[in-house]
Amino acid sequence: MFRYKTLEYLGLTISKDRLSPVSTSIAVVNNWKLPQNVDDLRRFLGFCNFYSRFIKNYAEISSKLYDLLAHDTPWIWDDECANSFTTLKRVLSELPTLGFPDYNLPFRLTCDASDKAVGAQLSQIKNGSEIPIAFVSQKLNSSQRKYATIDKEFFAIVYAVKRLRHYLYGGKFILITDHQPLVHMKTLKDPKGRRARWIMELENYDYVIEYKPGKTNTVADAISRSVASISLHFDIDIAKAQSEDDETKELIQQVKTSPNVRQGIANFSIINGVLYHTGRPGTVPFIPRTIRLDMIKYVHDSLGHQGQSKTIAFLPTRCVLAQDGE
Repeated sequence: MFRYKTLEYLGLTISKDRLSPVSTSIAVVNNWKLPQNVDDLRRFLGFCNFYSRFIKNYAEISSKLYDLLAHDTPWIWDDECANSFTTLKRVLSELPTLGFPDYNLPFRLTCDASDKAVGAQLSQIKNGSEIPIAFVSQKLNSSQRKYATIDKEFFAIVYAVKRLRHYLYGGKFILITDHQPLVHMKTLKDPKGRRARWIMELENYDYVIEYKPGKTNTVADAISRSVASISLHFDIDIAKAQSEDDETKELIQQVKTSPNVRQGIANFSIINGVLYHTGRPGTVPFIPRTIRLDMIKYVHDSLGHQGQSKTIAFLPTRCVLAQDGE
C-alpha cells in the first residue's frame, strides 16, 4: 500500500492528504436513467447517499425525492422531482475532494438552515486556503419546519456539532453563523424548552462564535441553498490556469495576505486552492484571460449550442471572467 501515491478503496480514492470519489464510479451517474418507480428511485438515492459526505446541501437537494419514498405516498413524478434528480446528477459529477483533519489546527464549523433542511461544513485553513473536511445535512421534519428562524439556525448548530462530535469534542473550534442573534446564545437569559436543552448540550464543547453576514458567508449559503458550480474536470484546468497566470497569482496573493481589505478583493475567496468570486449570483470560479475562450466554449457546449445571447446570459452563473486591463 505504501508504494502508491493513491489507493482506490470502496469507491474512494485515497491519497496522503485528500479523499475523493473514484472517477469510474461517478461516471456511472451520467448515464443513470430517469426513475420509473420507487425501487428505481431507492437505488439512485442509495448511490447518492454513499457520496453525501462530499455534497453540500444534500438533504435539501434530495428532499423532494425522499418524500416519494414515504409509505403510502403516490408515485407522482413532477417538475420538482425532475429538477432534484437532474441537480443530483450534476452535483455528483462535480464532487470536490475532502482534506484529512489536522488536529494541530483549529476546526471551522459553518452552519446554516433553510425552510427544508439544515447543514454544515467542517473545514480548516491550510496554507491560506479553506479546505473542506466534511459536509453534513439533514432534512427538517414537519415539526421542525414550523420553528422560528432563530430556532432553525440554532438546531443547525446542535445537529452539526453532534454529528461531527468525533472531530470537535475535546478541542477548540470556531463556530460560524450568519444569524447574528446566535452570537449571544451562550448568555441567553432564562432559556426555556428546547433552547435550554440545546445550550446544555453545547456546554460540553469548547468553541467561539463568529458572525458572518449572509452576503459574505458564502459557505453557509452553499450549504442550505443552491450555489453556482462547475464540473470537476474543468476545476482542475482552472486551478492550473490560475497558477500560470501572473495577474491571477497576484490577486490570489492579495486575498491571502489582505483578507480584511474591502476595496477590490472583498468578493474573492480561495476554496480548495482555487480563486472564487463570491458575489451574485453565487460562488463561481475566477477565469483568467488565458482560458476565457475555452470557458465560453465549454458553457456554450453544455447548453446544447443555444446561441450567443443565451451563452452570455448564462455565463455569470458559472464563472467570472477576467476583463482586459484587470
